[in-house]
Amino acid sequence: MRLIIPFPPGGSNDVVGRVVAAQLGERLGQGVLIDNRGVVAATIGVNAAAKSPADGYTLLFVSVGFPVSIALGQLPPGSPQWFVPVAAVGTGRACSSCARAGGELAPRARRTGEAQAR
Repeated sequence: MRLIIPFPPGGSNDVVGRVVAAQLGERLGQGVLIDNRGVVAATIGVNAAAKSPADGYTLLFVSVGFPVSIALGQLPPGSPQWFVPVAAVGTGRACSSCARAGGELAPRARRTGEAQAR
């Protein structure tokens, strides 16, 4: 079995993916190969999983970066339909930041973040 993690080794997605792979391998009684494909905003790993045979032996470990890549136009809008969800591994907060020279967007985001921190 192969678990494609479309992020570089050592990051939070990789660490969580390796824990999942260890538990999965133990429960299934077989090895799980970690395949890190962490370049180009996860598109390499997502495309590798999409081109794999649909036999259940290739899994794709995605996070919030997957829909962000779609929103930024790095993956086609229909790409979530290429896959069948298997399990939700966890939940957590995602943080996004932006700076816009001379605009109101960054100060507004900063005020919102400060208000939520209180």
